[in-house]
Amino acid sequence: MCGTFPDTSAQWVWVPATMAFLFRVIDWRTTGSVLTGPGSLVEHFFTANCQIQNYSEAGFATRCFDKLFVTPLWIGTLAYSAGAVIHRASAPRHSLGHESALRTTTITRRSRIVTTRFGALLAILVTGSSLGFRFHTKTAETYSWTLFGSSVWPNWANVLLNIAIWGGICLIGIGFIRAPLPKTEKAMFGSYTGNAMLVLVGGLFPRIGGTTQVLQTLLSLTAFLAALAILVSFWNKQAPSESS
Repeated sequence: MCGTFPDTSAQWVWVPATMAFLFRVIDWRTTGSVLTGPGSLVEHFFTANCQIQNYSEAGFATRCFDKLFVTPLWIGTLAYSAGAVIHRASAPRHSLGHESALRTTTITRRSRIVTTRFGALLAILVTGSSLGFRFHTKTAETYSWTLFGSSVWPNWANVLLNIAIWGGICLIGIGFIRAPLPKTEKAMFGSYTGNAMLVLVGGLFPRIGGTTQVLQTLLSLTAFLAALAILVSFWNKQAPSESS
């Protein structure tokens, strides 16, 4: 990823994610809770028994949502930023002219994010599940535009935080579209990001909820077909080498 997108900003991805994680911890924390032990912060966010086969248990969603979704996302951003720091520290130092020539060569040959068949299969799995979800979603179903809500913070703070999150998602989509990627990868990542942005549109304008869901289905289909094209391209490259 750091070979395609600027790694300077990637080093600070952990900052907004950590702020969001701390907001969630403060929102969850009740009077008398402690750092360790049963019912503690550590137990709730890190060590709770949340085996997926126990999903039907009463209270599983309330007890395990943070550990299964919030904590992994936070740890993932820490690892992502750490990878960017390592990449920057280990990259050889070049002269300005050589860096410019290298950047031009990289753009000319078009960098790739999905570089293996396993990655392509994973992309098909993700986009296919999203497409299947779209077909099972009711046409009249509406969504809230808020990704973060807390009674701890005033409404204006919640609004500003949600604006920042949605703005970040929008910038990610623009970054994928402008990046020197193959058209198939641009279509896949751009469609996936556009699908997420339509959740915001549907939440702000519920009267056109049916139209936004149709567009989401089309974008999900586009992302799936793009992922399929990426996988086929790997097989096409493998075929000549096997015949030779």
